[in-house]
Amino acid sequence: MMSVMVFTFIVISSGFMHFTVAQTVDTHLIGHWQGSGKIIVTWCQQDTLPVDMTITPDGKVLGTIGDAQCEGIIKTNARLLRWLGNPHYVIECQLSGALVAQEGIQRQSIKLLVDYQDGQLVGDFHSSGSKWGGKEKMMLSGSHLVLTRHKQ
Repeated sequence: MMSVMVFTFIVISSGFMHFTVAQTVDTHLIGHWQGSGKIIVTWCQQDTLPVDMTITPDGKVLGTIGDAQCEGIIKTNARLLRWLGNPHYVIECQLSGALVAQEGIQRQSIKLLVDYQDGQLVGDFHSSGSKWGGKEKMMLSGSHLVLTRHKQ
């Protein structure tokens, strides 16, 4: 009986753990965003990671992150994760080119975990990569990401 209850809980809660792609993006998210975040890994000499992106009404994201071109989507974070204090939105982007060209740091993708606060997108970021391995393999992480919408 206990295993049935555990299975039921897992099945029910899995519905709360998915991300939803916004069919129509909240109007306050649409537009051209610029800013930067503080790189927090010790193996990267560059202090900040610049971001310049556009969020379209259908949730697509295009622009640059660091020195790389990015293309992705913005999603609403899972309800349970938001309830537990995680950011409201996740921006997932595929990268082409080096993230930090001067240091030869290249990654396949990056996630920006952001909330909309006082007209800005604020949060953190984590690239693809492993938890260990230094500059060659490790994920590039950062905090204090602040993006401001600019008129085009």
